[in-house]
Amino acid sequence: MVIVGKNGDIRFDHFYDELSNKLFSEKTQLAFKHLSGDYDTATGFAVVLACNIFRNKFIPPVLKINEIPGGEPGEILIYNQYLGENHSFILLRSIEL
Repeated sequence: MVIVGKNGDIRFDHFYDELSNKLFSEKTQLAFKHLSGDYDTATGFAVVLACNIFRNKFIPPVLKINEIPGGEPGEILIYNQYLGENHSFILLRSIEL
């Protein structure tokens, strides 16, 4: 499963589109910036979403950008960029406590 920072800004969404259509085409894809907005630390919002998905074992439909079922993810990759710069990848793994 991958969470991307796609937000509808055609100047920068091509970064997400290229990965979504090629590398992540067979993965459940979620977006978050349509809920949080675009700002320097928006990735933190995505981290909280991922932790809630792990904890609740539920993917809110408002996040989904494709129709691939998510199941119960063991790992979630977050990819974000800000204004075409400061690209980041964060890999989170669910653990049982």
